[in-house]
Formats: sequence, structure tokens, C-alpha cells
Amino acid sequence: MSTKDMSKCQMLVQERKVRCKLEKIPKSYEDVHFEAGYATGEGINAISFELLQHETLTFKGKTILIYLNFHPKKDDAVNMIWGQLCLFASSVSSKRMITNHESSTQPIPLQNSGFETRPTNVTINTTSQFVLLNNKINVIPGWAFNGTVWYVTAGGNISLPGNGHGVQLGPNGMINQTFKSDGSYDYVLTFTLAPSSIECANNFTAVNVSGPSSSKVFNFKESLEIEMWQTYAYSIWSAEIRHGVMGIQIQSVASSSACWPIVDTILVNGIETLRMYEAMGFVNSGFEVGPTFIDNSSQGILLEPGSDEDPFNPYQSAQSPLQEWTILGMVKYIDSKHYAVPRGRAAIELVSGSPSGIVYNTQFLKQGKVIIDFFMGDANDSCVGDFMVFLQVKNMIWNFTMRSIGIGSSEKHSVTFNAKFSNNEWIPISFYSFNETRTSNHQVLCGPMIDSPTIQFSSGLRSKKLHHIWLVFSLVFVAVFIIFI
Repeated sequence: MSTKDMSKCQMLVQERKVRCKLEKIPKSYEDVHFEAGYATGEGINAISFELLQHETLTFKGKTILIYLNFHPKKDDAVNMIWGQLCLFASSVSSKRMITNHESSTQPIPLQNSGFETRPTNVTINTTSQFVLLNNKINVIPGWAFNGTVWYVTAGGNISLPGNGHGVQLGPNGMINQTFKSDGSYDYVLTFTLAPSSIECANNFTAVNVSGPSSSKVFNFKESLEIEMWQTYAYSIWSAEIRHGVMGIQIQSVASSSACWPIVDTILVNGIETLRMYEAMGFVNSGFEVGPTFIDNSSQGILLEPGSDEDPFNPYQSAQSPLQEWTILGMVKYIDSKHYAVPRGRAAIELVSGSPSGIVYNTQFLKQGKVIIDFFMGDANDSCVGDFMVFLQVKNMIWNFTMRSIGIGSSEKHSVTFNAKFSNNEWIPISFYSFNETRTSNHQVLCGPMIDSPTIQFSSGLRSKKLHHIWLVFSLVFVAVFIIFI
């Protein structure tokens, strides 16, 4: 390893930047190169990464914490090993190393995110809520637009958060905005979708949301909120290094009934890649790391799987707006400010059947006794009925029931089982429901609330998210690292 590269690695250690880049595992260890930021393979079968696992090694009283991740695609040859290897040296004790950690979040300031700054050269007509814009003479501060776009004022049949303003996207209507990215965060978009009339409060109102690597169509759905608008979240994940500028784009989806969508209150939350496991086994066990809630809204945020997302694929959690958890069907992300949440600031409500749930994919290093605890209850949103929640670990299934009267009650449940899985097998752990329940006025779909699942392991047993074979490579590189420090 060159002096220059070694200095760079030491700088990363000192700054606690645990996202390094190992461009390729070389034949000669002297060729190791470290670089801050996301890591991707370059060339044949390029690979995207997320930081998933750590191991510790004590050498001469110093604890070396290894962050590493190797995600070869399905058909990659073993000798084409590309990956991410981050070494973090610390003088703190190993006991401190396993304390709880949740990724930090950083709101990304978008310009004019709620469209309250009106377009240029526009005079609001009190007799009309819709003002047609012309991109040759009108500018929406902070936003570029094309196609047919109207500036909309709430009122009458048009309901928006805070009764403010939004934009309606007509034929080929599209808005976009860029923001700076330093490669340190993944990004989750929150936005509001509203129909232009009661008759359009159905699947005809739709938008296509695009990020750097993918896109997804969101449809307004009946009976999911009291208001005539709904809030959704979308993971703006990227399979490539994104230093500099990232963009988001929202475009209308053609509708034969001319139910053109209205969008409002667009927010972006930067989520730092997780650095270590929580002490109780699940990453993001309290669901604290997710999309940003809208300040002037008492509604939750609707979460759906990505367009091509397989909830049981362990490598697709980066595409989920809820860090490390993938989505089955549709769920609602709720906050403690407006709902009953047993612990912390957020929880998950399973709002519609067929099924509605969340999935966590993990691996078990050894066999032995495992205990999973979680809270089940109602979110204090007048959800009345008989709840049934299933907890499934691979092919083992337990079910839990409770009678809800919608006043915010909750119960703690626990299951115990013996983990008899091979240590390179991905095991899905899922919480889901098939029941359909509604609020006491029978208008809004609702369901059981899930919060704070934890895993407790017997001595010597712990979960992992990485095949153990890669630990061999990490130990080799730790040895090299130690030689130079």
C-alpha cells in the first residue's frame, strides 16, 4: 500500500468516515486503494453496495472494527470479486462498539418544496383555482417544468396540506429539481398526491416518480385517508456513485378520464448508510429511520414496494423507503405526534390485506435459541375490529390476535424458536396481516400497528447479513492495515 493511500485511509479513520471504496481485490495487496464515498464495481457485472455488517478484531489492545460488504450478482464468477471494505480503527473498548446505533438523517432542503412561492408573471384569479403556466414566460421558483402544468390553489373540491398551493400535471406535465449529493447518504422522497375532484379519487389519478436509477407509478387509492390527499414515499436509491447533483422528477400518467394529478409538499430526507447492528439484532428495529413526515399533516405516509422490488430479496432493501425493511402490499408509516406509538417516534400500521406487511432478511451465524419480541396494537385512529398478525420466520408461522376499539392500546408478544439454518442462507422474518378493518365511521382502511421488534440470541448466536466467507478477506486486509499503523 502506498504512503499516499495509507494516509488517505488514516484520514478516513480519523474523520470516522466508514464508507470507503476498495476498487478491486488485487493480486498484490500493495495495490489496495481506498476512496471515500459509495462503492461500485466497474466493468463486467458491476455491483452496487450497501453497508451491512461489521466484525471486530482486537490487536495489541486496539479494537479494529471492520465494515465490509460484498454483493456479487447472481452469475458473477467467484474470481471476479468486487466489493466494499472499510476499516475503522478505534481505541474505544469493544463493549462500546456494540452499543445501539441508528443511522443519522439529514433533511435535504429543496427550493419551494410546498409551491407556496408563486410562479413569476402570474396573477392569481380569485374566480379560478387553476392557472395554466407557460414555461416561456412563467418560472416556478426552484422547479423546472415541461408539458401542461397548472398552478393550483386549495379550496372547494381541492384539498391540500395546509390548504396551500400545489401544481397539477396535465398531458405530458412534468416537474423536476436537482440537489447536491456528496455520496454520504441514501435519499427518500416524501410527496403529496391529490385528485382534482371527488370523481377522480381513484386509480385514475397517478404520477410517475423518477430517481437516478429507477421509477415508480403511484396511484391515488380510495379509502386510505380521511383527507382528499395522500402522502407517499419513494426511495431515490442509486446503483452508482452520486457525487455532485442528483435529480428527482414527477410526471403525469396519461388518464383517459382526464383526472390529472395534483402534487404538493415534496420533501427529501438524506439517510446515512448504517454503520453497525443494533444491540438487539434488527437494524432500524424501531422504524425510526425512514421518510420525513409533513409538518402540517396529521396523516401517515403510505409505503409500497418498488416497481421491481422483491420483498424477499435481501439485496433490494436499498430500494425501500424504510431502511433495511422491505414492504408487502401497502403499509402506513405513522408518527408518535398523531398516533399511538409504544416506543420512539414511529411505527408501522398494516392498512390493507392481501397481504400488508414488512419483511426483514437476515442470516444466522450459528444454530441455537432465538427470541423475537414486538409490540402489536392499534394506532389510536378509531380502527375498530379483530386484528390478526402473522409472524413468519422462513417456514415457521405464529399468529396473534386482539380486539381493537381504536383507542391506542397495545400488547407485547414474544416467540421462541431454535435457529437451524445454514449460515449462508438468507432467512426472511416478516410481520403481515390479511384482514381488512376500517375506522369506526367505516370510511378509512386501517389495521394493526407493529413496533419495536427485537431479536435476542442465546450465548454465541447472533444474526448476520453477510456470508462468512468474506470474513476471510477482511482478516487478511486487517492484517495489512495493522502493519502500516
